Amino acid sequence: MLSENQPDGPTNAVLSGDSRNTVERIKSVDACRLIAIIAVIAIHTDPFGPQVLGQDVRFGQLDWFIDQFSRFAVPFFFVMAGYFWAVKQRESDHQWRTSAKTAHRIALVLAAWSLIYLVPFEVVKMWHLGPLGPLKLAYWNLTTRLADPLALLGQSTKVHLWFLIALLWSLGIAAVLSKIGRLNALMPVGAVLFIIALLGKPYADTPIGMSIPIELRDGPFFGTVLFATGVMLTRVVRSTSWLYKGMLVFTVGLICQFFELYVLWSRFGTFPFQDFTIGTYFMGLGFSMVALSNHLLLQGERLSAVGQYTLGIYAVHFVYVDMLSGVGRFNTSPTWQVAYPIAVFVFSVGTVLLMARSMKLRQIVA
Repeated sequence: MLSENQPDGPTNAVLSGDSRNTVERIKSVDACRLIAIIAVIAIHTDPFGPQVLGQDVRFGQLDWFIDQFSRFAVPFFFVMAGYFWAVKQRESDHQWRTSAKTAHRIALVLAAWSLIYLVPFEVVKMWHLGPLGPLKLAYWNLTTRLADPLALLGQSTKVHLWFLIALLWSLGIAAVLSKIGRLNALMPVGAVLFIIALLGKPYADTPIGMSIPIELRDGPFFGTVLFATGVMLTRVVRSTSWLYKGMLVFTVGLICQFFELYVLWSRFGTFPFQDFTIGTYFMGLGFSMVALSNHLLLQGERLSAVGQYTLGIYAVHFVYVDMLSGVGRFNTSPTWQVAYPIAVFVFSVGTVLLMARSMKLRQIVA
């Protein structure tokens, strides 16, 4: 998600939907990336969640629907990363170097935001802790992370940073397989890792499940098959009809996901809030097809202009999730449930656009 002023930036091709040396920018991808980041913010702000259950139990049902419907977003980001990585690889004379530069770029963003999130942003908590509140909270956050090395390795200093670490895993596996001439093995490898993730997470309580004491959403388990799917999509000729085909695949995946969750909950007592199921894969695939359709309905200069900064919005949004979370303790009204995610999105976009004006800060948001 580098800027338009950096035409040779490999991460731009991998993450933003820009492979400008081969095809023109796919504006529909930018529009869909904007929709996807709104879905991510909806997951993390948890509108109509437990904080309002005492008022109306229907809110809990709405919370569940919003959360699980929004699960297409991160799979979509993985698919797009794989797609544009593959495009960039094909046009490069130095494929290994291109992948290495991309990995370095992602690692820079990860390192920068890992340091930033050592600073506490929970304003209400700090207020209640007194003058030393920021120091106390920073100390507790750091000690909590250090007490769980596996979580630190998988998520760094803030939970949503797991995506960048998982993306590095997927990119690394793909780059190595490409280097040795075995890129066709990427999908089978990803499929095996995904099956392990399914059996050890959403299907863990079933007779075929496994107990695995690590977070299987993190690392290579979840994202690799989606990254591989993006690579495979480069081998298919895109068309505007992908808008409708993708919507169909997305709908099938959504129905499958809700059916899986219901069966897992009703028969095996599995918690109905899950990061992914089998259906989630098809939701991500379908939405990716919609994004790659470049249909006129999804094209727009303003959407594209903001959509280019999705990585920065993703990185910064938890600052405002934490900062505004305390408001929910005093205001559990339906109005705030809607205003909270909107405020997080607006503040995140504004922050990223301001940071992008600085050439140094631009590197970690664009």
